[in-house]
Amino acid sequence: MTVHTKVAEALGMAIPEEDQPTDILSQNLVVVEPHEIVSVDNPELPDLTDVEKTRVEALKQLEELIVRGMVAVKDAFADVPDTEPKYRGRMLEVVSGLFGQVGDLVKFKNELALKTKKSRMEEMNFSKKKSGGGAEGGTAKSVTNFFVGNREELLKMYADTDPSKPS
Repeated sequence: MTVHTKVAEALGMAIPEEDQPTDILSQNLVVVEPHEIVSVDNPELPDLTDVEKTRVEALKQLEELIVRGMVAVKDAFADVPDTEPKYRGRMLEVVSGLFGQVGDLVKFKNELALKTKKSRMEEMNFSKKKSGGGAEGGTAKSVTNFFVGNREELLKMYADTDPSKPS
């Protein structure tokens, strides 16, 4: 609201202070509470608190987008009967596109949850893998062998290593 200062003074009005413009990008959209940050108790890993905080913020923002998107879809569908018939088809097309985007957000949230769970499992097993725990560390080693030769050589090698054949 803009107030002409001379007119306000002549009328004896108090001049309100103008609101300072705020930078929307500098504001936090969500607030992360300390109890929401989960850390893995593994002394061999570096401190991942800042990464976890960023992950929690992103998850909360994603949930907020999903909620607001669903509200927008419901409101738009509620307005369809009141829309002029010539615009109704385009409105339904736009609303269905928005609904698809919200569905993609839900899918992304589920994929993110799976990746987070896998990451946590890897963080917990980090020390076991590092010490060469093998299967106990949560990973099984797979080996791929290549053989270049003819059929007879392969059968001879197999016969030499066959445990069912007595030596």
